[in-house]
Amino acid sequence: MLTSAFLDVMHPPHAGGLPYPTPVLIVGGSAAAGWVDRGGLGYVARGVIGYGAQAGFDFQVTNRAIPGAPVVDGTVKQHLGQWVRRLGPGGVVVLAWGLLNDMRLGTRPARIRQALARQIRTALRASDVVVVVTPPVTRPPLVQALRRESRLVILEIATAQSLHWPRVYVANVFRKQRRYPRAHHLADKPLLHGLWDPDTKGHRLAGRLLMRTFRHILKSDVLAATLASLRDSSPR
Repeated sequence: MLTSAFLDVMHPPHAGGLPYPTPVLIVGGSAAAGWVDRGGLGYVARGVIGYGAQAGFDFQVTNRAIPGAPVVDGTVKQHLGQWVRRLGPGGVVVLAWGLLNDMRLGTRPARIRQALARQIRTALRASDVVVVVTPPVTRPPLVQALRRESRLVILEIATAQSLHWPRVYVANVFRKQRRYPRAHHLADKPLLHGLWDPDTKGHRLAGRLLMRTFRHILKSDVLAATLASLRDSSPR
């Protein structure tokens, strides 16, 4: 389990969360698992915990991300239902796929769309809130690969939005992080580890951008009311 004790947050929690711990499940690939992040968290957990600490939620994070896993990973397909049932109703499921593994394996876009939609529906049936998080910026070896990744990010967002569920949110880290270095006159190379993953600085930046995005899309009072309602209305 990961808690807000792992993160140095400048502002203390304020009222607006829940009076009990809120379970969070992270599913994704190497970046979501915190590969190369010396802090051991990864950008997703950093963003989740930072937002929770500021918004007054005691997020109890379980990270099931698998380095090297594509969206169509068989282990995720087999076990996601079990993972969300263990979470219990009124939790948050974060689907944070990097998409580069699917590119490496040549996964067809239609299969990516079907797998992601199935994962979202699995979490919704378990009475959870779902956040689809787009990947941090990395450096695929070819410009054509970056363009393809961008198209897959668009597909990822469109898949989440096409379900038209009020409990499904999209946090677009990819767009924000692509713009950040240019807007702040920074080189992107110090934020990367090789071609496929952010380094610790990259994870920190992506985590901060994700935290800010959470603050924008997940209003603390609305999220608290939704999670409490899901927990109270679901059979024990």
